[in-house]
Amino acid sequence: MPRQINVDIAAVRESGLIKEKVLVLHPKSAIEADWTLLRESAETWAHMSKEWADYCLREKVTPIVRPILVVQVEDVRVRDQRRRT
Repeated sequence: MPRQINVDIAAVRESGLIKEKVLVLHPKSAIEADWTLLRESAETWAHMSKEWADYCLREKVTPIVRPILVVQVEDVRVRDQRRRT
């Protein structure tokens, strides 16, 4: 049986757990991939995934919240460039 829990949405947004919007950019010019940023993002995603799983199990929340990591990669159909994806 689900439990009703009231949560202040402003406090949740401020904590960074929920985003009001996700900004997806499509740059017009080529930019170098930053592997350090990708690694840090993946580590943060893994940490947040564990935190959410622990919270959901502790609070008996179902289904378990499963954060996503969105990664934009270079379009391999671009002909005048070497394949870097």
